[in-house]
Amino acid sequence: MNLEVQETLFNHLHDGRIENIFYEGNFLKLIVDIPYLTEKINLDVKHLTLELTKPELFYFYEPESNLKFDRIVDFKKLSIEILESEIQGDNLVVLCAQNNYGITKTSYINLIIRTEDIRVVDSTGNIIEFKTIERAFVNFWIEFSEQYQYRKKLLNYEFEFVQELAPVRDINGDIKLFSPHLKLIDNKRYILHKYGEGPFCRFSIHPKWDSVSGVYAYFFNNELVYIGQCLNFLQRFNNGYGNISPRSCVSNQNSAGQSTNCKMNKAVLNQYLSGDQVFLYFLVTTDYDKVEYELIQHYKPKLNTARTQSKLVQKKEKEKSVKKLNDFEKNQNVKKDIKKNLGKKEIVKYLEDYFEECRFKGFMEVDVVSGDIHSKLNLKNCMPTVCAAMYSMMKSNDKVLNTTPSGFSSTIAIKYKL
Repeated sequence: MNLEVQETLFNHLHDGRIENIFYEGNFLKLIVDIPYLTEKINLDVKHLTLELTKPELFYFYEPESNLKFDRIVDFKKLSIEILESEIQGDNLVVLCAQNNYGITKTSYINLIIRTEDIRVVDSTGNIIEFKTIERAFVNFWIEFSEQYQYRKKLLNYEFEFVQELAPVRDINGDIKLFSPHLKLIDNKRYILHKYGEGPFCRFSIHPKWDSVSGVYAYFFNNELVYIGQCLNFLQRFNNGYGNISPRSCVSNQNSAGQSTNCKMNKAVLNQYLSGDQVFLYFLVTTDYDKVEYELIQHYKPKLNTARTQSKLVQKKEKEKSVKKLNDFEKNQNVKKDIKKNLGKKEIVKYLEDYFEECRFKGFMEVDVVSGDIHSKLNLKNCMPTVCAAMYSMMKSNDKVLNTTPSGFSSTIAIKYKL
């Protein structure tokens, strides 16, 4: 397989997730989860195995941090989704999206490859010809474009299809859930707005949309549900709707919170949890104020509540929100000086109740930080007891995310599977 065919192969693996990388004999093997393509090839499994013959170069390079990952142990730390590829000199450069735990935004990373040959095999080791993969890729996108038009006309404006807003999934194919509001340490300063309580999902759009202004449209299956405007399309989604930060979840007089981000993220998540899809369309324009207003007034999308509510309803909602904030702050002022001590048994009971509440809300896992618990329970000098309680709650599949030499500090973090 020459370099040009290798480039086309990786472009055909668009949206494929690299699940594993390992050496076997003379081959470096990549396990790529790409169910839409394997379904068209009529395979029983959801992944393809790429076998690189005696690779001269194979490493990941992160331009933003100038980091290079070239060891197998490094590869396993990455969560990589293939976007597109191009030839640079004698090398193949594959642009990927990186969705790691703990990052504040979706980042992009380059996979650099130079190899004699690449062959693709199924789970039983049978070689899959490149023409078979190409035919499956073309057939899928033909069917997709027939079902979901690449352009949609809204009034007199022609919107371009951007992509499906599919949430990031884990190695088992389950949607990854995130609860950023739980990471707020000084939680007495904040209360959550009505959309601020997780879980949320993560999704992103292609970096080519950086610094592009215009109007975007959300479609749930084929139903128009939301119209919005932006100065920077990439930033609006990759640092907004698709990646909810803790500050986006809260609302008080010092931090208004970005409730729309949370509302739309939850809407996307619920759509996929119910087995449906979300599609994104975009109109490039500098006259986004006018276009957005015209479209919302004409179509009245069901999720554009702020623009379609009467002024009276909006005023009452604002008054109600301000009263809630004032009541909360008064209550906190009364309680802020009351400190207490609890034993390990009481803290374990608190954690058990908290886990049960998280299960009820649909969480599959939750991250707990000792300092958060100490603050939430308004404790005084009880950090070792809190850490001991957290350790006692651990099971075999739970994981310590952060520790210190003493093991009993305010930054001990544990991921619990629920």
